[in-house]
Amino acid sequence: MKKALFYTAVCAVLVMVCVFPVFAETNTSPTGNITFTITSCETGKNIGGGSIAVYRVASLDGNGNYIPENDFSSLDININSLVYSDSDWSETAENISLYIRNHALTDRAVIVNIDENGCAVLSGVKTGLYAAIQNEAPDGYGSFRPFIIPVPYNDGSEMKYNFDAKPKGTVKLPDGICTVTFPFIRKTVKGTDKTVNTEFRFRVRPLEKNYPQIVNISGMTENGGDIVSQSADELIVRTTGGGIAEIGSITFDTAGIYYFEVSETDTHEKGFRYDKTVYFCKYSVVHDNEHNTLTISDMTVRYDNANGKILYSGKDTSAFTFDFVNYLDSSPERYTLPQTGQVWFPVILISVTGTVSVIMGAVLFRRKKYEIR
Repeated sequence: MKKALFYTAVCAVLVMVCVFPVFAETNTSPTGNITFTITSCETGKNIGGGSIAVYRVASLDGNGNYIPENDFSSLDININSLVYSDSDWSETAENISLYIRNHALTDRAVIVNIDENGCAVLSGVKTGLYAAIQNEAPDGYGSFRPFIIPVPYNDGSEMKYNFDAKPKGTVKLPDGICTVTFPFIRKTVKGTDKTVNTEFRFRVRPLEKNYPQIVNISGMTENGGDIVSQSADELIVRTTGGGIAEIGSITFDTAGIYYFEVSETDTHEKGFRYDKTVYFCKYSVVHDNEHNTLTISDMTVRYDNANGKILYSGKDTSAFTFDFVNYLDSSPERYTLPQTGQVWFPVILISVTGTVSVIMGAVLFRRKKYEIR
């Protein structure tokens, strides 16, 4: 009996020794490589120099679902519902880029240098979802657009772990670029002399998604800044009571016409009448051939829409302010009769009419009762 138990124990140990290494091996996640090739949009030739910042946004679980990394746990994007398409993934990449900047995550990146042939390789990449953002552009060129890299990815026939990335949007810049500061938002609260601590919010919306990102150095509200939220679709800034809100600046690297809408967001605070004004702002950016640079030729602000009344037109963007006025109702509506002399006449008339009706009803009742007798 003892020998049987001994041999059983020995067999169990051998099984554990043999099985566990196999288990560990089969659960070791494969790794891949990401190869970057930077080319010019104009010539198609490779461009050397600069560097790329790569962020691991999410890991991949055993069921093939993405699990956001700790730094990206509050990312308001359902990355598992993404459809692989240029438009969907490009917009997501822009939003991730904004998230990284607004949450001060730039030091979390792996920096990959681009060699003189325009190539860079990141080896030993674990499975997951990655974002690639230009860290430093090659001399004389603009930054490529942020993009997403899934590892592995399905090429239609099999899952592949080696990804060949060719970023889009690398264009040669003029000798200078054009940085423009938006006018400030000014909030005024009327109807009281007291300090109002209510938070008011304002929406700045680019009318095209491929515009350069607005840079607001004040930071997020949790860090004491003006930014409530920012995405590729809109920037939300705030004031506390009456005051000034900073929108920020924008750097143009391509000549063109750029449109923005500025409006107040009604947060339905009781006792306030919100300003429904919508400002329509147009920036005209042109190439100065003489100095080989970009410059703003005009900023036009209109009321309500592209054909609305012109409120300002000129090159000095600091000469205009987006004004919004809120009115504080000092006596909110209540379900009581207003105490004014005008309301007493209908009240008295109704009271007299009711009294006369009661008396006439009583008289008729008594007369009818008498006739019955």
